[in-house]
Amino acid sequence: MTGVQTCALPICFPVTIVTLVPFALKKILLLSDTHSYIDESILKYVRLADEVWHAGDIGDLQVTDTIKAIKPLRAVYGNIDDDKARMEFPLHNRFLCEGVDVWITHIGGYPGKYNQAIRTEIHRNSQSFLFAGIHTYSRCNLIRV
Repeated sequence: MTGVQTCALPICFPVTIVTLVPFALKKILLLSDTHSYIDESILKYVRLADEVWHAGDIGDLQVTDTIKAIKPLRAVYGNIDDDKARMEFPLHNRFLCEGVDVWITHIGGYPGKYNQAIRTEIHRNSQSFLFAGIHTYSRCNLIRV
């Protein structure tokens, strides 16, 4: 994936991951672990994207409601999300984007350390694109497998 832009946001705790990923025609904003936090520094990237993908630990659904009012959103719930988020979003979200098989999940692991269910599915579908909020707050797991 060339041209990936990662933005460090000036927030009080390092939990929000923001990345603009250019597909052939779409700009995708990847978010994870917002923990109820949304402000103008994030929303300016929402406005630049064609679509937003959130890999869980949303927190207050005001985050996703705000995003959905601006751009199309695909999301999954994470381990901190309550029953309202779990009713609105799935644990795994799998779809095609410009002919690419995309899979979003919250805790999938990372190369060499995928959880067993994820590893099995990756081997079964080797052309998938996995975006996982990996729950470490230190990196975004964005992989073309």
